[in-house]
Amino acid sequence: MGTKACQIIRKEEGRENQWAGGTTWELFRYPEDSSYETRDFLFRLSRAEIREESVAFTLFPDYQRHLMILSGEIVLVHEGKNTLRLSPFEQEVFDGGQPTRSFGRAQDYNLMVRKGQVGQLRALTLGEEAASYPLPSSFFKETRPYLVRCYYCESGYSVVVLGEDTMMLRPGDQLVLHGKTGEEMNLKLMGQGRTIEALVAYGALEGLDEESSVGFKERPTWQDIKDAFFIAYTNFRGAAYFSKRRRTLWYDPLLAKGILRVERFYLPMVIFVLGFLFSVYAGMEVSGNQGVAYWVLAWLLLDLFVITPGIYLWGLPLPLRNHMKPLKDLTPYEKALYQKELSQNPQLEKILKRYAITGRNVGDQHEGRAYGSFRDDDKK
Repeated sequence: MGTKACQIIRKEEGRENQWAGGTTWELFRYPEDSSYETRDFLFRLSRAEIREESVAFTLFPDYQRHLMILSGEIVLVHEGKNTLRLSPFEQEVFDGGQPTRSFGRAQDYNLMVRKGQVGQLRALTLGEEAASYPLPSSFFKETRPYLVRCYYCESGYSVVVLGEDTMMLRPGDQLVLHGKTGEEMNLKLMGQGRTIEALVAYGALEGLDEESSVGFKERPTWQDIKDAFFIAYTNFRGAAYFSKRRRTLWYDPLLAKGILRVERFYLPMVIFVLGFLFSVYAGMEVSGNQGVAYWVLAWLLLDLFVITPGIYLWGLPLPLRNHMKPLKDLTPYEKALYQKELSQNPQLEKILKRYAITGRNVGDQHEGRAYGSFRDDDKK
């Protein structure tokens, strides 16, 4: 993917976004061609400012979240589980799909790691002499082949000595080092103030998105089955006119992406047609013309209540309810995504893209004039 082994993201290069509780700055996302909106990244580093006294965290069902307070103080309430208070450089690790609310104002540092991989945060107090900071033994024992070491300068300054190279980080700068688990890295740190270390051990990327967002990675519940049935039979143009719930419901980008994947090659329709033809053939072979109607009816019921909803259940991220949200409950960021979706015309964009890459009329001095006019020019 063209990722550099060593990358420095300066403070001014962070991507700033607004969320329900304040402002967030994305420092790094891997793979770099992944998207925050479609939730297909492996891990993500960011810092945030919580300005609202009370705010609900955005749900990330496929991720483990590591949150460390940099300044201020907050109380985290994990709905139905527990409550805890966090002061500077204290952290909490929790399931991104767990409904969580914070109380208080603070600045924090965030690491989100896709479930199935391993992540960790720790705050380092640097000294004036270069020193090594041994990695936790758990990261050497991990079977995952790749290890990313990330260092964020929270205050003062940080000097990173990597072999013969020396790099300096100022407050807000982020360093990312890509390597392999268990390999020796001649790395030392020195400076003043605090530096936050983020470690991520992960496996091969091939098929990561498919494995993590398609199929029964979690056992489907009865609620998932009902939601899959609803999506399967309300996902057509004009469905909002027949379903009040569909008019007031928003699908997040990951769910929308899954629906497009299922319907890309008209899979439900193709399976329905093939099954219908087979039922007609089987009915004639087994029961003659009089038995065709029973075979066709059996297939229609099977496809209606099992096959089609099952295809959507297989192809969409679980639990489905975490990716469906009433319009009235959208955060400011989600509202911006929704408004962007309303302004888009996928069919028109597809047509424009098709003609944009043909190169037609490039360098055409006749500007699309009729062929006869070309001949007239040749005579002049």
